[in-house]
Amino acid sequence: GTLQDIAATNGRMLDVILKRTLEVYQLPSNQTIVDYICSSPQVLHAIIDCGALLAGVDLPMLSVNLLSSLPEDDVDGILFFDNEVRDWVILERSGRQYPKDLSPVEEDRVFAIFDEPRCRGTDLKLRADAVAVLTLGPNLCKDKLLQGAGRLRKLERSQNLVMVGGADVFTKMHELQSRRRMKAMKHPRQECNPTSLVLAWLVNNTVDTTASGLNNWANQGLFHCTISEKDPKLAVTDEKVQLEDMYGTQFGRKSVIESFDNIVEYHMSRTGGRELLSDKMASLVESISLQIKSYGRDFKFNVHGCDEECERELELEIEEEEEMEKEIPSVKPRDETDWEFSEVFNVDDPTSLPAIVGVSTLRKFLIKYVSPRSLANIDWSE
Repeated sequence: GTLQDIAATNGRMLDVILKRTLEVYQLPSNQTIVDYICSSPQVLHAIIDCGALLAGVDLPMLSVNLLSSLPEDDVDGILFFDNEVRDWVILERSGRQYPKDLSPVEEDRVFAIFDEPRCRGTDLKLRADAVAVLTLGPNLCKDKLLQGAGRLRKLERSQNLVMVGGADVFTKMHELQSRRRMKAMKHPRQECNPTSLVLAWLVNNTVDTTASGLNNWANQGLFHCTISEKDPKLAVTDEKVQLEDMYGTQFGRKSVIESFDNIVEYHMSRTGGRELLSDKMASLVESISLQIKSYGRDFKFNVHGCDEECERELELEIEEEEEMEKEIPSVKPRDETDWEFSEVFNVDDPTSLPAIVGVSTLRKFLIKYVSPRSLANIDWSE
């Protein structure tokens, strides 16, 4: 095909998702994606795990659990990718498991599991009216979600989506929504649509992810431009061995353009400056600079001079504390009863005090109030 054939593909796919999404659902803290699938009032036929909510889950075991929960008149088996045999397999209700091409169960009679690696480039012949759960995860970008939704080849005509994510995802969405409301109260109707909010969040993630990669792209480009047609030894960069070089740079926030200026200064200083660049390389440097100024002018990021290994060591972990507020039931205080305290001076031992005082022997106390009761078997002195 030509560029003309794929023009407006993004817009068309976003429009289809807006029209064919039945529900946007936030998982409560006590519910997993598997719980949702098993208890959903909507009959579901697939899960497309773009958000990696099934990461670390044993798919064969998950398939057994799902098969016992899904309606028998609608689902004859579970279709998933078995990493042990490196192939798609179908678990039948009889308990037998066969490769997809050898199983008597048709693909339009299965519940399909697209785990995260299979959310792109996988084609399965799902039923024409299939409803798929599409999961949302932190920092999910537009291209990944569009690829996942594309697993439903008839989404534009008769298939549908249900989007599901955790509280962390929806918190980010609502923060984005609040920021937009503070900036301008434009198009309020669009914000009321949950699917529109999801797509706005995806596009925002995509923009941020692209912007965060601009300096890395520029650094590699400038490295190439400043060493080409020069001494090959310049291709070896300086090794950081001093602690000050590794950790001494102050943390802060810089715009993409400010960081780019530092990158330019570093590469020019180590290779002799702009005057030593050929016309071709100087032109490429100028092109990189124009791209950075065009796309990076509105973005700022936390920066420091650490390499990737040091960055991992210095990564700040945000510790979330959960505080449980427990309401203590009201208790009626016991009424105190007065007694003749002077009796204390008229008795030989505490057990001779009036019964109203409530004095008991140690053995009786242990039998009544302390566990284990066998403690009372010890020959305690009275």
